[in-house]
Amino acid sequence: MQSVLYAPGLALPLLGVLFVSGVFHEFGHAAALRYGGGRARGMGFGLYLVYPALYTDTTDNYRLGRWARVRTDLGGFYFHLIFALGLVALYVLTGSEFLLVAVLLINLDIVYQCLPFVRFDGYWALADVTGIPDFFSQMGAFLRSMSSVSRWKRDNHLPDLKPWVRTVFAAYVMVTVPVLSLLLFVLITRLPGIATAAWDSLLGQAAVFSRALDDGYLVGMALSTAQMLILGLQMLGITYLLYSLGRRLVGALWNRIGASRRAEGA
Repeated sequence: MQSVLYAPGLALPLLGVLFVSGVFHEFGHAAALRYGGGRARGMGFGLYLVYPALYTDTTDNYRLGRWARVRTDLGGFYFHLIFALGLVALYVLTGSEFLLVAVLLINLDIVYQCLPFVRFDGYWALADVTGIPDFFSQMGAFLRSMSSVSRWKRDNHLPDLKPWVRTVFAAYVMVTVPVLSLLLFVLITRLPGIATAAWDSLLGQAAVFSRALDDGYLVGMALSTAQMLILGLQMLGITYLLYSLGRRLVGALWNRIGASRRAEGA
């Protein structure tokens, strides 16, 4: 860790190693899908929530059996661990400590990806284990099925669930809804401070880039450019996230108002 902190030039190789490990992670999903008899339709790069992310189109996974789908969900973790073992072996040969920092960050990313609160790998693995196609899309139907009204009328949008699956779903709702609500509340309340800090950081990185340009320091120019790009993508992601949530909320309220008016007119 000290080798990275005291040698900023190592940050670029570290980012490069992490990017390659992310690509290798996606090959793990594709390989597991291919092993089960499916085929990945594509790989790419985009924004998920507020962060840039790599992805693999595993739509073909839905025609496989349950445990084949779970294997596809977890295939990225297998390849990530293989990549980390390769870095450890390379560290033994070279003694480059920044490789151990990369291993630590890869392991933390695996833990992060296991969180089932949003559509990461752990979310899809839990969905495939329980047999629920998508927790978020089925959450409304599940809550209606738990109400007294739906006890007298079957909800056609909710698949048949075994008792243990209903228990898991109920626990998931009770944990996930408060967690996501709290995170959204924190994001909204701290948004002005986040935007101010991001703007100050962008100005600071622009000054660093200008000094590096005057000195002909290519590594410093590359690092400041990467930092500005990451900050810009995060702010773009936050803006799009709030826009999407606001649009859905306004749409839901509009539909509710329209339903109430039609009921009154009837």
